[in-house]
Amino acid sequence: GRELLAQGKVGAAPGGGFVAALVMATAFAINYLSRGADAAPGGASTAAERAAFDRATETLRAGDAAGAADQFARFAADHAGGPLAIEATWQQGVALEAADDSAGAAAAWLQVFSSDPNGTRSPDALLGLGRLAANAGRTEQACNYLGEVSARFAGTPAATDAEGRRASLTCPTAPTVAATSSITAAATARCCAT
Repeated sequence: GRELLAQGKVGAAPGGGFVAALVMATAFAINYLSRGADAAPGGASTAAERAAFDRATETLRAGDAAGAADQFARFAADHAGGPLAIEATWQQGVALEAADDSAGAAAAWLQVFSSDPNGTRSPDALLGLGRLAANAGRTEQACNYLGEVSARFAGTPAATDAEGRRASLTCPTAPTVAATSSITAAATARCCAT
């Protein structure tokens, strides 16, 4: 399999287009799976990037939330635009929340959302912002963040979670997509500082 693919003999496969397409799909799968630990959603990270990210993750698992937050922040800055940068910023927020730094966690999660409003971590970022706002007694802002999850990511587990949280906060009626400009650093600072 790999030898034929490496030698460029894919087109010589008997059976025409279907077999050639199947061989190409298999080649893609082999390539994807062979990347192993060096792979990341959104593209491939290098072994060094993955190792740095994993060290920060282990620091968080070991209970050093502040140290992990610093490592994730440094990673995100050093690898801005890389395949793990948004995940590192998300994890920075998790670590900051664990270190009782709600304003720092809110800033990290706002950056996640702002960097990729429809990305895979955006619903989690908005849920986190909603939770922090609710914990700070800012029910209206919590309802807005949670409503944004429901409106943008309808039908997902995150939206279901957001709706449950909205119900427990007795938020007004069904949400609509709020203007993204309403989710700003200043609003987040006001919402989530305890």
